[in-house]
Amino acid sequence: MKKLILLFLILIFGNLVHAQEKLTRIEKLATTSKVWGFLKYYHPQVAKGNYNWDEQLFEILPKIEKATTKNDLSKIYLDWISSLGSIEECKKCNRKSTNLYFNKNFSLSWIDNNKFFTYELSEKLKFIENNRHQGESYYVKYENKKNGNLNFTNELIYSGLDWNNQNLRLLTLFRYWNIIEYFFRI
Repeated sequence: MKKLILLFLILIFGNLVHAQEKLTRIEKLATTSKVWGFLKYYHPQVAKGNYNWDEQLFEILPKIEKATTKNDLSKIYLDWISSLGSIEECKKCNRKSTNLYFNKNFSLSWIDNNKFFTYELSEKLKFIENNRHQGESYYVKYENKKNGNLNFTNELIYSGLDWNNQNLRLLTLFRYWNIIEYFFRI
């Protein structure tokens, strides 16, 4: 009986320790890239171009840097999402996107990763997916609907890019990663 109780306690405390595991810098930046890109193409206010999305990234990065646990990180993301305004429930939305450029080699399974995201954040991201922006995107347009060629529009150009500027390096990486994630076809 003592062994069973000891095993039970080890399992309980082991899960508590795992739940508060410190996140690495790479993990925080990787999740930030995913959330930033997801919101860019899915959140109705962001996808309409109502925010300077690059500036939003630059403002959130110092907060992300200070986060140590998934609870800290999720709170930052939830506060960020809340600051973008409410999202109305979309009655005409299919639960899965019907846009050609959203269906190829695409998965949002990362949203359910409980190592990085709280249940509340995962549910909020799923709500955004299910009530995503409808209509033309501010950031991407069809060049030719027949062949699916896309034109990435309204991306700010930083002339004289200083590669010593960490924010601009991360922005470049995040932009390319999300373009590949959401639009690359094999």
